[in-house]
Amino acid sequence: MSGAISGIGFPELGQLTAGLTLLKKNFDTLTEQASSGMISNTYAGLNGTASVALSLGPQIDSLTTAQSNIAAARARMMLLIEYLHFIKFALLYATVITHTSYRKRGDSTTA
Repeated sequence: MSGAISGIGFPELGQLTAGLTLLKKNFDTLTEQASSGMISNTYAGLNGTASVALSLGPQIDSLTTAQSNIAAARARMMLLIEYLHFIKFALLYATVITHTSYRKRGDSTTA
């Protein structure tokens, strides 16, 4: 189609159409890479960066493990904080009850 149009006297239109086709192909490739998080489905598609991808594998695994450990520790820490809040309010309640019982007996102790 672009050949027919460029034959009418618009040779630049054929070049523009070819450029737009290439631009759309590149845009589709980049969109796929952004959505999947992968540059290529194969190591061959990575060209010179395949060795980098292979060498980063153990480091990525290590970071993933560390992230999981941090999440587990955070969950335990949040549970501990809840327990500490419970203990704090239990002690506060016990203090109030003790203070109130002294007052009811007529003790002159001050808290």
